[in-house]
Amino acid sequence: MKGLFNKLAVICLSAMLLSVNSQAATNQPGIVLTFDDTSAALWHNFFAGRTDNVRATFFVSQWHTLSTAQIQQLRDLQNRGHEIGCHSRNHIGVGQYLFDPNRTLEYVNTEVIPAIRNMNNDGFYPMSFSYPSGERNENYDAVIRPYLPYLRTTYYDSSRSFAQTEQIYHNSDKVYAVLAGASLDNRYGVTIAEIEQALIRAKNNNEVITLYGHYIFDDRSLDADSTYAIRASKLNQIIAIAQRLGLKFYTFHEAFEIPNQPPSPSVSPLNSSNNTGTTPSNSLSSVPPEVIPQTNNNGGGGGSFPLSYLMLTFVLMLRQSFRAKP
Repeated sequence: MKGLFNKLAVICLSAMLLSVNSQAATNQPGIVLTFDDTSAALWHNFFAGRTDNVRATFFVSQWHTLSTAQIQQLRDLQNRGHEIGCHSRNHIGVGQYLFDPNRTLEYVNTEVIPAIRNMNNDGFYPMSFSYPSGERNENYDAVIRPYLPYLRTTYYDSSRSFAQTEQIYHNSDKVYAVLAGASLDNRYGVTIAEIEQALIRAKNNNEVITLYGHYIFDDRSLDADSTYAIRASKLNQIIAIAQRLGLKFYTFHEAFEIPNQPPSPSVSPLNSSNNTGTTPSNSLSSVPPEVIPQTNNNGGGGGSFPLSYLMLTFVLMLRQSFRAKP
């Protein structure tokens, strides 16, 4: 059985490599819709019934508090082509760690690894991470990236419109280690006209724009105008404009994969030391290989991270399926 597993793994990995290498890099102008926190029911209500090609990414925090129904709603969204990402275990921002470079491993061991483990236990294997409150710096990027290579932060500048905010756009001509999103929440009062101009810019400049939100309420809801919400009708208008312009709806990891720098190193052995050269307590050394794949990092986004992570995750899942058989 072990020999059969090894042969199957080699065949599958080879096929994946050939598939990826045969595809030309694309940079179709597009839009990335992302949503944070735990509103699985609201997200499911809005997106699950769609029959178009609109896809989004849902960054989930506090996974350990979700009900069975919420997890099934997220699974249904994933099965429909949406991405489920990680938003930390307890929705604790790096700011609460004072952005201290000496506490990066503490943050990873408290907020990142447990969150991934909880998701893995329910059959979810995230590749993307959004920082709570958008709080980050390069020290935290470098330590989180080996576990979750695709990173999202937030960006807001009240003096500039979305169309003037360079930080929320990217394409294959730019080098980036983190993608920033602009908020659709009511608190910022962004109009449809402003968003339309931002989408037109993405179309004309062959760029991808990243946006984020939290709650999606039906217009009849008493919470439709709450601070961290967007009305369903407004979101539908944004989607309709993007469709009219011919923008592609990317999931977050798809958008991040748009090539922007040389390939990163391939997968490192499991249970190896982290990128600081030390192995902290409660780190991968004490985590079963089946739970959290680890990659090296080269201080940047894109490259070969998606391929290496997917290949390793696939092999681990395949190995688990063999072990489960009597």
